[in-house]
Amino acid sequence: MGEVISRTTALETPGEGVISLICGIVNIIFPGVGTLVAAALSGCNTADIIIGILQLVFCWLIIGWIWSIVWGILMIIRGI
Repeated sequence: MGEVISRTTALETPGEGVISLICGIVNIIFPGVGTLVAAALSGCNTADIIIGILQLVFCWLIIGWIWSIVWGILMIIRGI
């Protein structure tokens, strides 16, 4: 759980380049899905998979939805 917290506070998103760009857009539309796909395509970092699952689970709360949008925007910025 420590790695999840450290990656979240450091704003370390999964994926690079085009993968990050596409998954960032998907993450904004479908909370958590883009994070899960980017984690799977970039080597399955367990912390990134847990973050994606948490975004999916808590999307019905405002916090998960906002977290997913912010994560998606960060992924898009890093993909450009």
